[in-house]
Amino acid sequence: MHGLLRTSGHEEILASIKQEDCKDQNKILLRDFVRIEVVPKNQEKMTRNVQDWKYRGDEECTFPEWYTKNKARIEEAVFIQLTTDLKVQLAIDEEEHDVTDTEIYSYGSSRVVSHGSSRVVSYDSSRVESYDSSRVVSHGSSRVESYGSSRVESYDSSRVVSHGSSRVVSHGSSRVESYDSSRVESYDSSRVESHDSSRVVSHDSSRVESYDSSRVVSHGSSRVEIKSSRVTVLCNGKIFVAKEATVIVQETVDASKV
Repeated sequence: MHGLLRTSGHEEILASIKQEDCKDQNKILLRDFVRIEVVPKNQEKMTRNVQDWKYRGDEECTFPEWYTKNKARIEEAVFIQLTTDLKVQLAIDEEEHDVTDTEIYSYGSSRVVSHGSSRVVSYDSSRVESYDSSRVVSHGSSRVESYGSSRVESYDSSRVVSHGSSRVVSHGSSRVESYDSSRVESYDSSRVESHDSSRVVSHDSSRVESYDSSRVVSHGSSRVEIKSSRVTVLCNGKIFVAKEATVIVQETVDASKV
């Protein structure tokens, strides 16, 4: 067990304890570590009740003898550690968490402020403020405000406001407001409002409203509505052009639809 809060990735955990992976198949049964996963029975609604989690060992066919003999004790110790970790790595109901270099999951109307290299996965109507190089994956109707060089992936009807040099990839019917030098890639029926010198690449049936000196590259049936004469658009989809706006057409556009 590692007690490493910033990640649940096996490779990162091994690296943190300076443990080399066992690649020699002749020695794999003699290795002194085993990959273990403890996962929620319902990924979309984690709880702190250990009965709602299940334990499983990875690489089941190659367990070392020491692990097989002590599996019951190891599983008990793992769930004790899980109880401790969930106090920090799970935000539920109306809880507020301020975390640094931590992987955390938020549900309900909880609120998370993340710093450093934190990773946040948000559901329901939870709210997230991300700074530095933290990463966020938002679902449901959750809301995210991103700053610094943080990165966000938004799904469903979640909403994102991005600042600084943060980056956003939006899917579903999610909505994004981008400012400063932030960057956005939009897919599906997501919507984006771009301001300042932010940049947007739009796909599918996504829609973009661009302001100030923002730049947009549109693909598929995405639509761009230009709100400033300083906006630049590279377009191979449908555009709505403001007077004197700069548009570079990469493919033929039906003038009747412009």
